[in-house]
Amino acid sequence: MKKALITGATGQDGSYLSEFLLNKGYKVYGLIPIRNIQVRTIPGVEYIYGDICDSHSLSFMGDEEFDEVYNLAAQAWPTGTNQIPSYTFQVNTIGAINVFLEAFAYNTNVRIFQASSVMINKPDTPYAISKKAAHNYALILRKEGCYICNGILSNHTSPRQSKLYLVPKIVAGTVTGDLNFEIEIGDARDYVKAMWLILQQDKPDDYCITVNQTVNVQEIKNYVIEQITKYKVLYPNLKLFKLGWKPQYRWNDTVYDMIIA
Repeated sequence: MKKALITGATGQDGSYLSEFLLNKGYKVYGLIPIRNIQVRTIPGVEYIYGDICDSHSLSFMGDEEFDEVYNLAAQAWPTGTNQIPSYTFQVNTIGAINVFLEAFAYNTNVRIFQASSVMINKPDTPYAISKKAAHNYALILRKEGCYICNGILSNHTSPRQSKLYLVPKIVAGTVTGDLNFEIEIGDARDYVKAMWLILQQDKPDDYCITVNQTVNVQEIKNYVIEQITKYKVLYPNLKLFKLGWKPQYRWNDTVYDMIIA
């Protein structure tokens, strides 16, 4: 049975990747930051508390010989990365390097996926610069013979994405202002499959994970309004549905039971 370690295991991508690997028959370990109190956990995953910014807390890697390591942990909150740039670099650059070096120290045959970002193509923010630094260090290790791949992720979302990001905000109805601009929007459930596939190749390489299509943000908002309006018409008891209640019997079921009673 293959063993995989996922940092950032309770986030959007990490949780979906955990489920994907479990379905593939992996033994999955997930790293949880000690500071995280409320986290999304996936049944079947063995969670370990640790901090990628502290290399000593990654010493548990010596207890398990991981076949694959997916470094998905990142400081990515748009506002936060600008407000606390030093922490952004600590997590996205130093933390990533810690994961790389600790993993290879305990198993020279381990395969590592580094979650890079399309933002590295325009490194003009703390987030982009920190991600580019980690990306480049992965290239250095690859030249030294390590199996490490950069997955250059474009914008993606899912029902599990934090409400701090654009698309969840649109769905929640909290976005205002001019929305007449284009964004790329992939689905995290598709992207995690690509992450796994990248590490199954004979030789390490870098890959752009993208759906290669954009959509107007105002169009997304219009779609959300349309669907919510339709849903409210079809299901006026929406509040009750949210409690987990759904009718079991259709009218013809009821009438049939009345006939045979």
